[in-house]
Amino acid sequence: MRNRLSGSFVALAALAGTLGFSATVFAQGGAKAGGAQSATAHDMSGIWNFDENGGPGIAANLVPKDVTMTAWGQEKFKENNANIAGTTTYNNCEPLGWTSYPAYPHPVEIVQIPGRIFIFHEVDHFWRTIWMDGRPLPKPEDMPYGPSILGTSVGHWDGDDLIIETIGLNDKTWLDTQHHPHSDQLKVTERFHRVDHDNMAVTMTFDDPKAYTKTFSWGPKNLHLKSGSGWDLGEDMCSPAEQKAFQKNVETQLNEQK
Repeated sequence: MRNRLSGSFVALAALAGTLGFSATVFAQGGAKAGGAQSATAHDMSGIWNFDENGGPGIAANLVPKDVTMTAWGQEKFKENNANIAGTTTYNNCEPLGWTSYPAYPHPVEIVQIPGRIFIFHEVDHFWRTIWMDGRPLPKPEDMPYGPSILGTSVGHWDGDDLIIETIGLNDKTWLDTQHHPHSDQLKVTERFHRVDHDNMAVTMTFDDPKAYTKTFSWGPKNLHLKSGSGWDLGEDMCSPAEQKAFQKNVETQLNEQK
């Protein structure tokens, strides 16, 4: 069951309809093939989940072993560990950094409309807007609201690959579930490559000179197209009461095992 309780456990151990677009156009139409069909190569709509079904094994740690933190990054890392030792912001109802979403067993839904792509996340029930209307990536000083939790994302097509560039992130979230920090200088570049009808390779590249000594990448990792009502996105609201009930249930189960 993919809900906040399952997501918390991992961490611890009808816009499309209104606009007249189907969120599963690709899932319902077109033949399977070894490569994306030219007519649908730019259609990534549908519900997707990582093959590894999330969890610490896939994206708990996005920082390679050969990448070191700057002095600022090391201090921020210590601060993260001291403030919320042994858990993540997700367990304290703080906003979840979207780069860490592969660490949870929750799917995403991609919806495309003219000029924009929406990525809806079941985990934490948030969504991202990817601008596809030809606008350039803004300069940080030109962003009217300043750095934010989700930042500003602008996308374009590189052949049949979708490239998304995101800047304007504040430093209040983490890069992953292992407390790795990022600064407001972080730029994330995502590449979505449609391998075939049911599979899409995702790569994320991180450039944050304030926090890390060099640029590094994660992936490619495989997103798998899902279908059926069992994969409709459910609610995953942050609720202190729900979290408290979950912790109580876990404590009860542990006590029963003693």
